[in-house]
Amino acid sequence: MFGGIRFENGSIVLDGYPADATVHGVDGKLSNELKRLSVFGADLLRALNWLDLATKSNSPNPTEEALDESALLAFCRCFESTNGHRLKPLKSKQVFNPDQRAKFERLKLIRNRVVAHDEQLFGGVFVLVVRSVGLTALDVLSLNLSTSFTDFPEKGFLRELVGVACHWVELERTRVMNELKKEFDAKPVEFRAAAPPFKITPIPADPFSRPQREGKR
Repeated sequence: MFGGIRFENGSIVLDGYPADATVHGVDGKLSNELKRLSVFGADLLRALNWLDLATKSNSPNPTEEALDESALLAFCRCFESTNGHRLKPLKSKQVFNPDQRAKFERLKLIRNRVVAHDEQLFGGVFVLVVRSVGLTALDVLSLNLSTSFTDFPEKGFLRELVGVACHWVELERTRVMNELKKEFDAKPVEFRAAAPPFKITPIPADPFSRPQREGKR
């Protein structure tokens, strides 16, 4: 059983491996699948950590609400296909049993209608006039009766489903990693000996900027 890998002070560090072990990049279908699973695994683990932090609070507060909603968003994102997203989302039918899928659909509905796109924003707000005994308007007020995700009973579903999804993703990652090891070992010795060392490609200064089309400024 080996350890792991980390990036520290600009260098890759191996933990728990032989001192003469080296690191090499791997490309191909299995590599892309492992990348996909690793991205979703990180999102799910982040959601689990946020839920753990939220439960340490003695009473509902803005921090707990923010952690709960962030966990819900991170969780649902793993199963959502978006325009331009290069990662194929997880499939709820593969990850959850029928009972869990019903809970997932309920959480997704709450995510869409309450957290990501707040439909309470209009329906739960009332405009009121404060009228004096002389029948004149003393003031105008607005009353917001929206409910946070923290107060929904379905919040209990989230921890269960995040845990199930984490376990499923980890099993799949292990399967793909074992297949990658077999694939690498099946290659000729000359290929394995000539494998170039792994190097990290720097991220552009602004990875979110769009390339400017010629003739437009």
